[in-house]
Amino acid sequence: MNLRKIIPFYIISIFLGIYFLSLVHSFILNPLTAIIFPVNNSLWETNKLFFITILIINMFLYFKLNINQRSHIVLATFIHAATLITIYNVFYLIFKPSNELIINLIILFGIIIGTYLWYKIIISVFSLKVLNHCAVILTFNALVLFAVLTYHPVPNSLFYDHTNKRLGLFKYNGHISD
Repeated sequence: MNLRKIIPFYIISIFLGIYFLSLVHSFILNPLTAIIFPVNNSLWETNKLFFITILIINMFLYFKLNINQRSHIVLATFIHAATLITIYNVFYLIFKPSNELIINLIILFGIIIGTYLWYKIIISVFSLKVLNHCAVILTFNALVLFAVLTYHPVPNSLFYDHTNKRLGLFKYNGHISD
């Protein structure tokens, strides 16, 4: 499969997938969707949304790749998600944008940079077996961490939704440390 042809669809599907998956928990309220999808508008839940979206889209893409490209998919997926999360958090924490257009441009910029790294890893001819195993372990750990901290978040501004006054799934009126 020619990866260059699917890259625009890959970028668009991640961008649209982020907005689609952000609505899932609003419509389907149960403990499983709370673990996987964002439950509030905190920075932590946004990071979870980015990670899960990229993971789901790469799971679908896995079956379209040839056998050599498949061997690098886990590492490429993890690096792509980590790149998007890092770029978004740096811009968000430094500039604190409130304009939706600026936020969407930051997300799109992170997706494009992450896709470039994803592409370079997928087409790599080097054996990345050890890094791929590390990426599997890190991905599993990230999913467990997202699940645990959705139900038991730390009273910190990273987990606090300032708009809805929520900490994870619950209303919170206590003190939030920065």
